[in-house]
Amino acid sequence: MINFKKNKNKGFTFIELMIVIFIMTVGITAIYTSITRIISSTTYSTLNLTANYLAQEGIEIVKSIRDSNFLNIITGTSTSWKKDLSPGDYEADYNDYSLSPLQDNEVRFLKVDEEGFFNYKDGSDSPFKRKITITEDPNNENVLINVSVTVYWTEKGKTNETTVSENLYNLYLSSI
Repeated sequence: MINFKKNKNKGFTFIELMIVIFIMTVGITAIYTSITRIISSTTYSTLNLTANYLAQEGIEIVKSIRDSNFLNIITGTSTSWKKDLSPGDYEADYNDYSLSPLQDNEVRFLKVDEEGFFNYKDGSDSPFKRKITITEDPNNENVLINVSVTVYWTEKGKTNETTVSENLYNLYLSSI
């Protein structure tokens, strides 16, 4: 005697198919959203890191000017460690030996040259603006100046900024 059993599972029903499509859609959407957020976070992190480097570069430019003033004091060609470091708002390139006052308090966009260096003269536009602010401590004006560098950039219509600040001292007084 041959036993024929009917196979009740001949294929997917419409409801099972809809459930599979829903689960696949949710999965693909979650993956897409995750990738989009990762790309956005990476872009922001890259811009923020570059802004921090540009801010630190601004501090180093001012320190270089101060250090040159110390050398000029030692060689007798200058008498002030704060020469060209008056209180105010400035801009400077990585290869400048002096600070340039902001024109009409307008912070300009930096450019990127072919070698990847940021400057105000040559290259393509970058999203970054840099402002160097020097202030004096009224109680220690012969000993201390504060340098604060703020870098601004716009991403997705939102303006971001990062600020680095450092106190610079008259090291020449301590070496006398």
